[in-house]
Amino acid sequence: MGRAYTKGAKLRAKKAKQGLPELAEVPKKQPNGRTRRTSDAGDPRKTVLDARCAIHGKTPSLKNRKALSGPYSGSDVGRCLAFRRNHDDAMRLWAVWQGYCQAHRTYRLRYVGQSEDPKGASIAMARERMETDQSHSVDLREPEQRDRDAVSNWMRWEGYLMRLDRQQMAAIKAARAVQEGVLWSDAAPTVAGRYLADAIVDLARVVEGK
Repeated sequence: MGRAYTKGAKLRAKKAKQGLPELAEVPKKQPNGRTRRTSDAGDPRKTVLDARCAIHGKTPSLKNRKALSGPYSGSDVGRCLAFRRNHDDAMRLWAVWQGYCQAHRTYRLRYVGQSEDPKGASIAMARERMETDQSHSVDLREPEQRDRDAVSNWMRWEGYLMRLDRQQMAAIKAARAVQEGVLWSDAAPTVAGRYLADAIVDLARVVEGK
Protein backbone atom coordinates (compact mmCIF):
# COMPACT_ATOMS: atom_id res chain seq x y z
CA MET A 1 0.00 0.00 0.00
CA GLY A 2 1.38 3.41 -0.86
CA ARG A 3 2.28 5.98 1.77
CA ALA A 4 -0.65 8.07 2.96
CA TYR A 5 -0.24 11.82 2.45
CA THR A 6 -2.09 14.60 4.17
CA LYS A 7 -3.62 17.32 2.06
CA GLY A 8 -0.84 19.71 3.06
CA ALA A 9 1.89 17.22 2.20
CA LYS A 10 0.37 16.58 -1.24
CA LEU A 11 0.22 20.31 -1.91
CA ARG A 12 3.86 20.79 -0.93
CA ALA A 13 4.90 17.85 -3.15
CA LYS A 14 3.00 19.33 -6.09
CA LYS A 15 4.65 22.75 -5.62
CA ALA A 16 8.07 21.12 -5.37
CA LYS A 17 7.56 19.45 -8.76
CA GLN A 18 6.50 22.78 -10.26
CA GLY A 19 9.56 24.49 -8.80
CA LEU A 20 7.51 26.81 -6.62
CA PRO A 21 8.94 28.01 -3.29
CA GLU A 22 7.45 26.36 -0.21
CA LEU A 23 5.57 28.66 2.14
CA ALA A 24 6.35 28.72 5.83
CA GLU A 25 4.10 26.52 7.88
CA VAL A 26 1.44 28.42 9.82
CA PRO A 27 1.91 27.93 13.60
CA LYS A 28 -0.85 25.91 15.21
CA LYS A 29 -3.05 27.70 17.68
CA GLN A 30 -4.58 26.76 20.97
CA PRO A 31 -8.37 26.64 21.48
CA ASN A 32 -8.24 30.19 22.88
CA GLY A 33 -6.71 31.46 19.64
CA ARG A 34 -3.17 31.99 20.94
CA THR A 35 -0.19 30.56 19.13
CA ARG A 36 1.16 27.45 20.83
CA ARG A 37 4.62 27.62 22.31
CA THR A 38 6.90 24.80 21.22
CA SER A 39 9.61 25.86 23.65
CA ASP A 40 10.11 28.11 26.63
CA ALA A 41 13.30 29.47 25.05
CA GLY A 42 13.07 33.24 24.77
CA ASP A 43 10.25 33.50 27.32
CA PRO A 44 11.16 36.62 29.37
CA ARG A 45 9.39 35.29 32.47
CA LYS A 46 11.42 32.07 32.35
CA THR A 47 14.61 34.10 31.92
CA VAL A 48 13.81 36.19 34.99
CA LEU A 49 12.90 33.18 37.11
CA ASP A 50 16.05 31.33 36.02
CA ALA A 51 18.05 34.36 37.15
CA ARG A 52 16.28 34.22 40.52
CA CYS A 53 17.15 30.53 40.81
CA ALA A 54 20.81 31.41 40.27
CA ILE A 55 20.68 34.15 42.93
CA HIS A 56 19.15 31.66 45.37
CA GLY A 57 21.68 28.98 44.48
CA LYS A 58 18.99 26.66 43.09
CA THR A 59 18.93 24.62 39.90
CA PRO A 60 16.45 26.08 37.39
CA SER A 61 13.40 23.81 37.31
CA LEU A 62 9.65 24.14 37.10
CA LYS A 63 9.33 23.60 40.86
CA ASN A 64 12.00 26.16 41.76
CA ARG A 65 10.68 28.74 39.29
CA LYS A 66 7.23 28.42 40.82
CA ALA A 67 8.64 28.74 44.34
CA LEU A 68 10.49 31.94 43.38
CA SER A 69 7.68 33.54 41.37
CA GLY A 70 6.44 35.65 44.30
CA PRO A 71 7.01 39.42 44.09
CA TYR A 72 9.26 39.39 47.15
CA SER A 73 11.73 37.05 45.40
CA GLY A 74 12.79 39.86 43.09
CA SER A 75 14.23 41.98 45.90
CA ASP A 76 17.06 41.43 48.36
CA VAL A 77 14.78 42.54 51.17
CA GLY A 78 12.10 40.09 50.06
CA ARG A 79 14.63 37.28 49.71
CA CYS A 80 15.76 37.83 53.28
CA LEU A 81 12.15 37.71 54.47
CA ALA A 82 11.46 34.49 52.55
CA PHE A 83 14.66 32.90 53.86
CA ARG A 84 13.64 33.55 57.45
CA ARG A 85 9.90 32.89 57.08
CA ASN A 86 7.45 30.70 55.17
CA HIS A 87 5.61 31.86 52.05
CA ASP A 88 2.53 33.25 53.81
CA ASP A 89 4.58 35.17 56.35
CA ALA A 90 6.89 36.45 53.63
CA MET A 91 3.92 37.79 51.65
CA ARG A 92 2.51 39.50 54.75
CA LEU A 93 5.85 41.03 55.73
CA TRP A 94 6.54 42.07 52.13
CA ALA A 95 3.22 43.97 52.11
CA VAL A 96 4.28 45.82 55.28
CA TRP A 97 7.65 46.68 53.76
CA GLN A 98 6.02 47.90 50.54
CA GLY A 99 3.54 49.98 52.52
CA TYR A 100 6.39 51.75 54.28
CA CYS A 101 8.37 52.31 51.07
CA GLN A 102 5.32 53.62 49.20
CA ALA A 103 4.42 56.02 52.00
CA HIS A 104 7.95 57.41 52.04
CA ARG A 105 8.17 57.70 48.24
CA THR A 106 4.76 59.38 47.93
CA TYR A 107 5.72 61.85 50.64
CA ARG A 108 8.92 62.80 48.85
CA LEU A 109 7.28 63.08 45.44
CA ARG A 110 4.29 65.12 46.56
CA TYR A 111 5.59 67.14 49.50
CA VAL A 112 9.30 67.48 48.79
CA GLY A 113 8.92 67.29 45.00
CA GLN A 114 11.83 64.92 44.42
CA SER A 115 12.45 61.20 44.39
CA GLU A 116 15.33 59.24 45.89
CA ASP A 117 16.55 58.12 42.48
CA PRO A 118 20.14 59.03 41.47
CA LYS A 119 18.94 62.13 39.57
CA GLY A 120 16.38 63.06 42.19
CA ALA A 121 18.66 65.51 43.94
CA SER A 122 19.11 67.62 40.83
CA ILE A 123 15.88 67.14 38.90
CA ALA A 124 12.63 68.22 40.52
CA MET A 125 9.66 65.98 39.85
CA ALA A 126 6.44 67.31 38.37
CA ARG A 127 3.83 68.03 41.02
CA GLU A 128 1.16 66.15 39.08
CA ARG A 129 2.68 62.97 37.64
CA MET A 130 0.83 61.05 34.97
CA GLU A 131 0.44 57.43 36.10
CA THR A 132 -1.59 54.40 35.17
CA ASP A 133 -4.22 53.66 37.78
CA GLN A 134 -3.73 50.04 38.84
CA SER A 135 -6.96 50.03 40.83
CA HIS A 136 -9.07 51.19 37.86
CA SER A 137 -10.47 53.99 40.03
CA VAL A 138 -10.22 57.74 39.74
CA ASP A 139 -8.66 59.75 42.55
CA LEU A 140 -10.98 62.74 42.95
CA ARG A 141 -8.97 64.39 45.71
CA GLU A 142 -7.69 67.90 45.19
CA PRO A 143 -3.87 68.26 44.96
CA GLU A 144 -3.79 69.93 48.39
CA GLN A 145 -5.68 67.00 49.90
CA ARG A 146 -3.28 64.51 48.29
CA ASP A 147 -0.37 66.44 49.77
CA ARG A 148 -1.92 66.39 53.24
CA ASP A 149 -2.71 62.68 52.99
CA ALA A 150 0.84 61.93 51.84
CA VAL A 151 2.25 63.75 54.86
CA SER A 152 -0.21 62.07 57.25
CA ASN A 153 0.60 58.61 55.92
CA TRP A 154 4.34 59.26 56.13
CA MET A 155 3.99 60.50 59.72
CA ARG A 156 1.96 57.39 60.60
CA TRP A 157 4.77 55.15 59.41
CA GLU A 158 7.35 57.27 61.19
CA GLY A 159 5.32 56.72 64.34
CA TYR A 160 5.44 52.96 63.78
CA LEU A 161 9.22 53.11 63.40
CA MET A 162 9.59 55.14 66.59
CA ARG A 163 8.23 52.16 68.52
CA LEU A 164 11.21 50.05 67.46
CA ASP A 165 14.70 50.37 68.91
CA ARG A 166 17.17 52.70 67.23
CA GLN A 167 19.14 49.97 65.49
CA GLN A 168 16.01 48.45 63.98
CA MET A 169 14.73 51.83 62.85
CA ALA A 170 18.09 52.69 61.27
CA ALA A 171 18.27 49.31 59.50
CA ILE A 172 14.79 49.69 58.00
CA LYS A 173 15.40 53.26 56.83
CA ALA A 174 18.76 52.36 55.32
CA ALA A 175 17.40 49.30 53.51
CA ARG A 176 15.55 51.45 50.97
CA ALA A 177 18.86 52.55 49.48
CA VAL A 178 21.35 49.75 50.18
CA GLN A 179 23.50 48.44 47.35
CA GLU A 180 23.36 44.92 45.98
CA GLY A 181 25.26 42.44 48.09
CA VAL A 182 24.76 44.20 51.41
CA LEU A 183 21.68 42.21 52.47
CA TRP A 184 21.99 39.08 50.31
CA SER A 185 25.16 37.28 49.21
CA ASP A 186 26.15 33.73 48.24
CA ALA A 187 22.52 32.54 48.09
CA ALA A 188 21.74 33.57 51.68
CA PRO A 189 21.06 36.67 53.79
CA THR A 190 24.06 38.46 55.20
CA VAL A 191 24.19 39.37 58.89
CA ALA A 192 22.64 42.72 57.95
CA GLY A 193 19.96 40.94 55.91
CA ARG A 194 18.96 38.66 58.78
CA TYR A 195 18.82 41.60 61.16
CA LEU A 196 16.66 43.58 58.73
CA ALA A 197 14.24 40.68 58.28
CA ASP A 198 13.79 40.41 62.06
CA ALA A 199 13.33 44.19 62.29
CA ILE A 200 10.54 44.06 59.68
CA VAL A 201 8.90 41.26 61.67
CA ASP A 202 8.81 43.59 64.69
CA LEU A 203 7.56 46.46 62.50
CA ALA A 204 4.73 44.25 61.26
CA ARG A 205 3.71 43.52 64.85
CA VAL A 206 3.50 47.25 65.51
CA VAL A 207 1.53 47.95 62.32
CA GLU A 208 -0.86 45.07 62.98
CA GLY A 209 -1.28 46.05 66.62
CA LYS A 210 0.07 42.79 68.00
